Amino acid sequence: MLFRNSIGFSSMTTVDSQTPPRVRSPEQSQRVIDAVHRHFTIAREYYREDLDIDFFIDPSQAETKQAFLALSSDLRATGDMAILRRTDEGLYLKVFPRPPVQKSKTRTPLILLAATIAIIFIDGLIRPSIFSFGGPSPAWPQLIVISLIYTVALIAIIGIHETGHKIASWLHGMNSSWPYFIPGIPGIWPTMGAVINAREPPPNKDSLFDLGISGPIAGLIATVIVSIVAVASAQTAPISPNQSYSPIDMYTSTLVDLFVRSPYPNYAVTGTLFSLLYFAYTFGFLITFVNLLPAWQLDGGHIANASVSPRTHHYLTYISAVVMVLAGFWLMGLLVLLLSNRYPSLTPLDNVSPLSRKRKVIFGLVWILSAAIFVLVIYNNAFFWQGSIMQGLLGYIRL
Repeated sequence: MLFRNSIGFSSMTTVDSQTPPRVRSPEQSQRVIDAVHRHFTIAREYYREDLDIDFFIDPSQAETKQAFLALSSDLRATGDMAILRRTDEGLYLKVFPRPPVQKSKTRTPLILLAATIAIIFIDGLIRPSIFSFGGPSPAWPQLIVISLIYTVALIAIIGIHETGHKIASWLHGMNSSWPYFIPGIPGIWPTMGAVINAREPPPNKDSLFDLGISGPIAGLIATVIVSIVAVASAQTAPISPNQSYSPIDMYTSTLVDLFVRSPYPNYAVTGTLFSLLYFAYTFGFLITFVNLLPAWQLDGGHIANASVSPRTHHYLTYISAVVMVLAGFWLMGLLVLLLSNRYPSLTPLDNVSPLSRKRKVIFGLVWILSAAIFVLVIYNNAFFWQGSIMQGLLGYIRL
């Protein structure tokens, strides 16, 4: 609906069936074997007719993470890649020809970006008549300027989120696509976010973790900036002490207390620009919250996949789906349940080397951040909280 799977990973690029099979000469095979022996202590090795070469690592070798990264760098020169797995027979290393990677296409991403920009702009023109915190209606020239600001803000939140993923891919030497923005429906959800497709698996658990967390953190920074601009632009209107008003989340209420000065003892924040930017930054917080949940191929799913066992990650996916349904995001929860059973989570090339200690600490902080976003922004939010199952349950508990 309004959510997004911020990295839709595919483990390998599909190889054209008409691509002629590669033939590796004895000299090329020896270069591969020499590269493996430079970085690993090999117990035994096997040659296959399909150009794959299998190695079993000697149990005496304890360090594998840096060795595998160095080997992967060497294999790029020979046009090969490797995977490292733990088996009943010990550590298993497989070297095989690197599949051809398709070049990133820019036409489709640009068309989708243009369509998303247009729809968000239209949404900015019509949303004030559907949902507003009051205040005088702006004239059309002013409304156009306000809608442009709203469009820039929302595109920046999503675009910076995706830029975080793109930078992480580049830093870890992975080939990835340009962001594919997903247009929505004006007046309802103007965009459903964006996706980036990584055309090859991450090298190890560290890189998988970084790919997952980079987008939410980058997008969160942009969201906080937009929220400050939004509240700074807010106008105020007097209200009576007994007058009811739309619910406002704790985070926005705190920003209002910090940045808004009103001559009225009892007031409400109003203004068309504030209303639109409020929707934009709460949308950004929502994207961050959902993507940090440890579900399937969401950003938090990649983080969890790098941090816990596959079975635990499977359970966390179901728990996350339940949380989405209870919080009112039932469509996303159902999609996660359906797709997680059909499309497996991403597995790094080196699935043996452990996650670094500092990333394990960050994994714990991710849970705290996700909970804080829910409590401070999602709970009692004027756009997302009303009518959710969780709101009903909490109301029932209070009774």
